[in-house]
Amino acid sequence: MNILHITKYSMLKGGVAKVIKELATRTIENGDNAIVLSSCTEDHNNCVDGIQLLHEDFPTPGVHFFRNRRLLDKIVGICKQYNVDIIHCHGAYRAGFVGYLVKKRTSIPYIVTSHGDLHPMSKRTHKKVFRRRIKKVLKSSAFVTHLCEEMKESTNKYQDQHESQTIRNGIDLKKWGRCLGHDVGKYILYVGRLEKEKGVDVLLNAYKLLPKEARIPLLLLGDGSERENLRQLAVDLGLEIDDCPNGLWNEQLAEVSFQGWVDENRLHEYYHKAQLVVVPSRFESFGLVLLEAMASGKALVVSDIPVFNEILTQGRNAEMAKPCDSGSFALKIKKLICDPTLRTEYETNNRKDVQCFDWDVIFSKYFDIYRKVVEKKRIK
Repeated sequence: MNILHITKYSMLKGGVAKVIKELATRTIENGDNAIVLSSCTEDHNNCVDGIQLLHEDFPTPGVHFFRNRRLLDKIVGICKQYNVDIIHCHGAYRAGFVGYLVKKRTSIPYIVTSHGDLHPMSKRTHKKVFRRRIKKVLKSSAFVTHLCEEMKESTNKYQDQHESQTIRNGIDLKKWGRCLGHDVGKYILYVGRLEKEKGVDVLLNAYKLLPKEARIPLLLLGDGSERENLRQLAVDLGLEIDDCPNGLWNEQLAEVSFQGWVDENRLHEYYHKAQLVVVPSRFESFGLVLLEAMASGKALVVSDIPVFNEILTQGRNAEMAKPCDSGSFALKIKKLICDPTLRTEYETNNRKDVQCFDWDVIFSKYFDIYRKVVEKKRIK
């Protein structure tokens, strides 16, 4: 079986890249073939983690008819060259639109996984033209997967009776379980893009409210369009900031450290040396950071939003704070920092509860869908 993964996102960083790499790697280990097609201009490599990576611009919904036709010709050529049996579109709008056009031209079936582009908090979901195109993409797809029940409810607004399944993201416990230690963490950790929906501004304001005994350094891992605004906010709050720290925590680390993106090996170190992990998102389609923190045996402070409640339980795995409420986050962070017994209880529970998210289990669900869709196409 030859599977083509299509994404507009970078394959070098971020949650979507991790998901695609896990699916592709396990497909290849299974004796089948997987390649990735990305439209992200940041990706220049032809191979990432042993997976073949191709680059092409994607046709844009609703504009540039002749340009779209030329771009589609290239993607159809790729499908023929690699004898693609099925396309997995990571994203319902841009990637899903590509799958829709390719199927019209070649009859290659595609499945769709929405990575947040159909979230009810997204502004464009209120546009009629967006809804009309999404309905076409979903109706023509062979299968739709959802990362959480909230995303399933949102997606079902655009489709009638259709084959679909909720499959949550996973984590490779063989990788993440090998570095487990019992170090007393030296900092508060945030991991993710620096974008408005991630709520890092809420975290910075909460950090300012922490009393001295709870004011350990805050490390921000990631980058994004809000980086400069967040740096300025930290300055305005009177916080000491650092953009270029030398490695992991040391005595000279500033109050707030903007670390940028780090590779996965170093990411493991950051998690294991953290005292707790904070996820202040305004909304999410899943939240892979939660699984990484759980697998690393860390306590969490997170936004009390629907998707996080599908993964974590207040009082067992994490402290749930009111979304967008800096005061609530400050209280929850202080509670965990000042109560090592409670923190240890959460750490123990998280190591246990993350087991059901092992990628071996998650991949088998996706591969079963691939197989059924391809077999159905061959029968026809």
